[in-house]
Amino acid sequence: DTVSVSYTRPLSNKLRDAAANNVANFSTSVTNNTADVAAPTTVVQFPSSSGAYNASGWATNSCSGSPGGGKICGTVSDAGSGVQKVQLSIRDGSANYYDGTGFTSASEVFLNASGTANWNYSLASSALTDGHSYTIRVKATDNSTNVETPQSIGFSYDTTAPGAPTITSTPASSTTATTATFTFTSTDPTATFQCSLDGGVYTSCTSPNNLTGLAVGSRTFSVRAVDPAGNVGPASSYSWTI
Repeated sequence: DTVSVSYTRPLSNKLRDAAANNVANFSTSVTNNTADVAAPTTVVQFPSSSGAYNASGWATNSCSGSPGGGKICGTVSDAGSGVQKVQLSIRDGSANYYDGTGFTSASEVFLNASGTANWNYSLASSALTDGHSYTIRVKATDNSTNVETPQSIGFSYDTTAPGAPTITSTPASSTTATTATFTFTSTDPTATFQCSLDGGVYTSCTSPNNLTGLAVGSRTFSVRAVDPAGNVGPASSYSWTI
């Protein structure tokens, strides 16, 4: 937002001395001035809101300015006086805040990010704990000292792969049918599945999984679970003969 101030000068202005005697006339000219009262706006590009990451996923990002992996990063804009700094806090669940070396501070600590238009803050995956959720709060300050209301995003860190799926429905061990239907479940309700036939490439699949046009002979169906962080679990397999 901007505030415009206008001033209309009188035809003349009396200049008086300390005794209130008129000294001379002088003219005054005042131009319009614009005050910066709008705070900057930040965008967090990595991690994504509600995203789940393992060590490999945390080591990559697609932030503007290509700051490299293992960094919280994003952009900031300001239409007025320009950005002075970007700061962020990182909290481990409802416990401690990151103080620059570890999650040891009971009170919120805002850390200075590098850069302005494209900003980043390094946080190695070794500082994160498997199975924990984190909250990042980011704010920017402009050169007129307007401070943005902190924006919050959450993410989770997960390096544990889901267990092997349970195959709950299969064709008979020996059959003349050239079709087959498999159903399967995972103990991880957030997991998706990948299936493979006869040792081929794993591709995304869902339960039930219907196979058609199968060749005569020995067949092997395999399925594995993948969690939102990208951890791939071991496969469960079933073999039968057509």
